[in-house]
Amino acid sequence: MRKRMKQIVAMAITMTTLAVNVFPAYAAQFGSILDGDGSWSNTNNMTWSFNNGGSVTIGRGPVFSDVYPEITDPEHFLKEAVIYPGEAVNSLNSEGLPKANYTEGTLPLLQEFVNSFDWIHSDELTRLEMVFDRLHNGKDGREDQTSGKHFPSVSFKVLEGKIGNCGDYSGEFQRLASYVGLESIAYDQSAVHAACLVKINGQWITVDPMRKEGLYNNLTTVPVDYDTEYNRYANEAKSSQWYQDQMQQVEWQRQAEAGKITWIEYYQRLYPGMSEAEIQKKFMSWDGYVDGLGN
Repeated sequence: MRKRMKQIVAMAITMTTLAVNVFPAYAAQFGSILDGDGSWSNTNNMTWSFNNGGSVTIGRGPVFSDVYPEITDPEHFLKEAVIYPGEAVNSLNSEGLPKANYTEGTLPLLQEFVNSFDWIHSDELTRLEMVFDRLHNGKDGREDQTSGKHFPSVSFKVLEGKIGNCGDYSGEFQRLASYVGLESIAYDQSAVHAACLVKINGQWITVDPMRKEGLYNNLTTVPVDYDTEYNRYANEAKSSQWYQDQMQQVEWQRQAEAGKITWIEYYQRLYPGMSEAEIQKKFMSWDGYVDGLGN
C-alpha cells in the first residue's frame, strides 16, 4: 500500500510538472488588443507590465528541436506547403492538402529564408524576431501601398517586390512563420486593416509587420486572448446598427421570395416614404416582377 501511494504521488508530481510546461499559468487574463493597458518591460523573456501594477512573463517558448527532434530538414515545412521543381502542379502534401504553386523566383527566396538561420535549434521568440525582421515595413526599403507604386505580379509582393498592403504583409508573415514552425494566423483587425496573431510559449500576441515602429511596439504587439481578439472585429460589426439593418433587409427579402409578403410590401419597408405607385415605377417591371435595377 505504501509503495502504491508513492507511485500515485510521483505520478501527480509528474502530471503537475507537465501541466506547467504545456499550459503556462499567467498572473492575468488578457482580452483584446484594445485592452492592452501596459508595455513590454523585458523583451528578452517577454515580460508585459501593466500600467496599474503587476506583470506577466510569457517566456521565449521551446526550442523547436526539443519538441520535434525527428524534424531535421530546415525546408521541411516549406516542402509540405510549396511545389518544388519536378513536382506536378496538383501535388498534395503528406496530409492530402494541395501545395501552393507560386510564381517563378518565389521558391528560391523562401529557401533562402528558412536556411538563413538555424531555426530548428531556436526558441519561438527568436523565430518570431527573424520572421518580423525579414518582412516588416521599412526593412531594406520595403513600403506600403501609400507610396503610389504599382504592385508587382508575384506571389509574395512584400518579400519579392518590397511593397504591399496590410493583407500582403500579414499574409506573407503568417506563411513565413509557418515555414519555421510557428503557429500564426492572419486576421481582420478592423474594417480596413489586417494583422497577425502568433503563439509564443502558449500565449497569443498580436503582431503587425506593416507598422514601421518595430516588433515590440506597445500598441501593435500586445498579449491577447485568441478568441476575444480574433473575433473582436466581427463581433463589433455584428453588434452595429448597420449590420442589424442589413440582416433585417435580408430577412424581408427571404419573406418576399417565400411569398409571405409581397414585393410591394418589401419595398415599402425599405422605403417607407414612397407610395405604391412610386415603388412600381422605380423598382418593378410592368408585369409586376421585381426589376431590381431601379428602372
